[in-house]
Amino acid sequence: MKIFDALKSEVILTEINAFHTITSNINNQNNETYDEVIELQGKKRVIEHERKCRKALFEVVSSHKKNIKSSKAHDGMSKIRELTKTSYQDKKQMLENIKKDLQTENNRKNSAIAEVNKFREKNKLTHAAHYPENREKLYGILLLMGVLEAILNAFFLSKGSEFGLAGGFAMAIIISGVNILIAFFMSRSLMHIHHIEPRNSLLGILGTFGAASCLGFISLFIGHYRAALDQDNISASSLAVNTILESPLGISTFDSWMLVIITIAIFIFVTFKFYKNDEPYPGYGDISRKAENAKNKFSRIKTKANEMVQNIRTDLKEELEQEYENLNSIANSFDEDEESLSQLRRDYLSFMSQQSLEFESFCQECRQRFTHDCIQLLDKKSILPDSMNSITFDELELFLTEQDIAHQKELKQKIKNFRENEYSDIRNDFLSIVNQLVLEKDITA
Repeated sequence: MKIFDALKSEVILTEINAFHTITSNINNQNNETYDEVIELQGKKRVIEHERKCRKALFEVVSSHKKNIKSSKAHDGMSKIRELTKTSYQDKKQMLENIKKDLQTENNRKNSAIAEVNKFREKNKLTHAAHYPENREKLYGILLLMGVLEAILNAFFLSKGSEFGLAGGFAMAIIISGVNILIAFFMSRSLMHIHHIEPRNSLLGILGTFGAASCLGFISLFIGHYRAALDQDNISASSLAVNTILESPLGISTFDSWMLVIITIAIFIFVTFKFYKNDEPYPGYGDISRKAENAKNKFSRIKTKANEMVQNIRTDLKEELEQEYENLNSIANSFDEDEESLSQLRRDYLSFMSQQSLEFESFCQECRQRFTHDCIQLLDKKSILPDSMNSITFDELELFLTEQDIAHQKELKQKIKNFRENEYSDIRNDFLSIVNQLVLEKDITA
């Protein structure tokens, strides 16, 4: 990891303006003796650069030493040892909450099933409740029948309204609504005929008779009303009452009979649809649907609970593997730090050697310039020192003390012992208790 470069001789010359200074001094002093002042300036600049590089070096070194001295290795091993007391307990509590919620839904399901069984026993029922899966279709059919009846009746009744077809349609809507309401009452009465209790069965018979009578009277009244419209549309209502009391079946026109037949036909059809839209035995369909909904809800929650339990086991296993990988990374980082520190030391020793050579080159170029300027400016031969100026740097400190090395060696040995002797047993024990995190059969049945 190279984080520094030697200061080149040409850079030193440029930064301290060496050539200009040498020429100026010769002109000012008129002296051919080389005083080495410019070399001392260059030497000062080189030492400043070395100190800056050394500071950067030890900042990098400190980060590596910090990793060696940190407690990450001990923490990593402790985390693995303590998983059964930390993450496992948290996940176990989560599982208990899942079990509690699932048990609540299971109790609701069993209670709903028990109510169905009790209902069947009380009413001596041996068959399962029968009803369409999509009971909401009935509302579409009712709307269609209501509109159809209103449209057909509107044509027959429009004559009696001052608003023509629109008025007839309004009256037909009312008739259609009443027809559907009676059909609903009729279907419920037919269902009660099947009831095991004589009282309810009798009420069903009476209700059926009453609904049929009511529908018959309304249908015949509508027919007589339509026939009366042809005679006198102003007093058609009173005339229809009189004729129905005198001769209920004495409807005189074909249109009137068509109106009666349409009303009765739609009534029968709607009654049939109401009747088939639920279990015929009163109350059996409602209580059966309640139990079925409870079973479906429990099934959904059970599926989700099983997925959550599987995720809990997976998360715990992955956490164990991740912590082990982290520990391996810490162990590998020790070797990497050791190699990095060795490489840094080699690089810096090489840097100091290269910097010394660059300084010598700087000194030589300064003396060559001085010799050249003496001849050009003074027409004299320069007088140079016998020895070349040199530079020495402070001895490089040890990156790792003996204590650091011993500590690093101890940590590496502890991690090795943990991986070879301890981790396998910890992993097997941990996976054993993790695999026991399941939902009991008594709450999933």
